[in-house]
Amino acid sequence: MRPRVAIVGTGIAGMTAGYRLRDHADLTIFEADSRPGGHADTFDVEDPKGPLAIDTGFIVCNRENYPTFMALLDELGVKTQPSSMSFSVRQPQTGLEWESTGLGGLFANRRNLFSPRVWLMLKDMLKFHRMGLQDQPKIDDQCSVATYLERYRLGKAFRDDYLVPFGAAVWSCSGQAFLDFPIKFVLDFMKHHRMLAIRGRPKWQTVAGGSRTYVKALIRHLPPVQFNSAVNSICRDDEGVTLVTCGKSHRFDEVVLACHADQSLAMLADPDEDEVHVLSSVPFRMNTARLHSDSRALPSNRRCHAAWNFRSGDPSGTPPSITYGMNILQNLPAAHDWSVTLNDIRDIAPETVARTVEYEHPEFMPGSMAARRRQLEFCRRRRTSFCGAWWGWGFHEDGCASGEAVAAAFGACPPPLLRAHI
Repeated sequence: MRPRVAIVGTGIAGMTAGYRLRDHADLTIFEADSRPGGHADTFDVEDPKGPLAIDTGFIVCNRENYPTFMALLDELGVKTQPSSMSFSVRQPQTGLEWESTGLGGLFANRRNLFSPRVWLMLKDMLKFHRMGLQDQPKIDDQCSVATYLERYRLGKAFRDDYLVPFGAAVWSCSGQAFLDFPIKFVLDFMKHHRMLAIRGRPKWQTVAGGSRTYVKALIRHLPPVQFNSAVNSICRDDEGVTLVTCGKSHRFDEVVLACHADQSLAMLADPDEDEVHVLSSVPFRMNTARLHSDSRALPSNRRCHAAWNFRSGDPSGTPPSITYGMNILQNLPAAHDWSVTLNDIRDIAPETVARTVEYEHPEFMPGSMAARRRQLEFCRRRRTSFCGAWWGWGFHEDGCASGEAVAAAFGACPPPLLRAHI
């Protein structure tokens, strides 16, 4: 007899777990939102050149670094198209603007040629890449980014004009939060994505038609999802699991929590010490994303427009922000400069905003490294499995692989390669 399994959450982790388990268990799927997909979130806008489907959450992937997810897309017959992962930095207080695709981007503003700060940044970038390759296999989990910068006397220009903007853009976090990240976590990520090398960078892709294309393809293989069904509590016993949602109790043999770590912990009525330790090791931060067409959020020099655009804060207390250039990332045939900006309304005229949405992103602390390595222990433990991108580097591949890891524990598929175990 097949086990009765509840899956809570329909982001990439929950949908992947459900897809792999569909022939091995009787599934009931709960989703607190009114739609599936989590951070795979596509919105329709009207542009003078015609309608566009723009992603405001998950955007890019590649075959080398997203093997589990890309294999899933291939299995589903979902097509991708080329994208770009260029990067720019804008410091309004100093007038600095630069872009990452080569010397032409670095010196797009000719004044950068005569800036000692730019040359110091470049010098320390080369030093960081050299030292990072040496240190990545052996660096201590507890060493933070800030401590590492001090250890090697990497200067303010490198920190404020390159590394902090890079980290804030990749992990959608504040500069201070990134400085608290474990440097090993960052170096592991950069080496895996060949960002510590000059050549051989991966070729990035984006889902044709927006990420909802793959969500629709996946959801067709799953039983009907119970939407608007936030789970209030989960209680485990020797015989099974009692799940309460919308005032009703449901009984299952096991439960798969495909949620953020903090959300999963809040649902458990009876967490044990290990669950509390692991699930509290990765905090989450709320970010407000605005989809808009105000080009003033991008660098003033068009030659510095990039896929990811970092803008520093200002003395008034406005925090740094990230603007994703969606025309570049999704190859949009658009008349307007469509962008998604996190946590910033500077230079964004309200009439240009097509959508405002909030997402939660993980922030990784030194203590999270050891917890992440325990991922497989938390598959089918106390009739409960945990999956989500927070088990890895916080990206779609991590969520997809964690869903397959849960399914593999049921014998439904081969075990995937997990980031924390590389």
